[in-house]
Amino acid sequence: MPASLGDEVNAITADRVAVERRNPGFYWDDQDGGRKLSRQEAQVFGIKYEEFPRMITVWEAWFAFLGLADPDVFGHSLEAIAAAQRAHPELSTGNELPLFVQFATKIGGLTHRQAEAMYWKDWFWTVREGHIHYADEPARP
Repeated sequence: MPASLGDEVNAITADRVAVERRNPGFYWDDQDGGRKLSRQEAQVFGIKYEEFPRMITVWEAWFAFLGLADPDVFGHSLEAIAAAQRAHPELSTGNELPLFVQFATKIGGLTHRQAEAMYWKDWFWTVREGHIHYADEPARP
């Protein structure tokens, strides 16, 4: 039987924790790279550094689950993604906070607080990168 998406999240998280052990501070990124954690984001969103490897792994699984990224880019199998989509079709309607919280707690093993922190961390990163524009603000150059 193939691994479930939750099993894959656990395995990828374990690999990332091992990388951190070999390279202390690996997930800090004060260059605002998005896939890592800046000290400012940790403070603002209340993210504990040691929790981040699982949080980013669940976020990446979410993007694969929604079809916004190829699963293999993040180390997930098509089979595990498809099985999770069949088991939880109610979660696949869009990248919305309540849906991510359900996904993250049911499949990824995050707490509600961790799920919300990760969602907003990524949201505001996309705003800073210029991918999201608010209609009542001037256009960015």
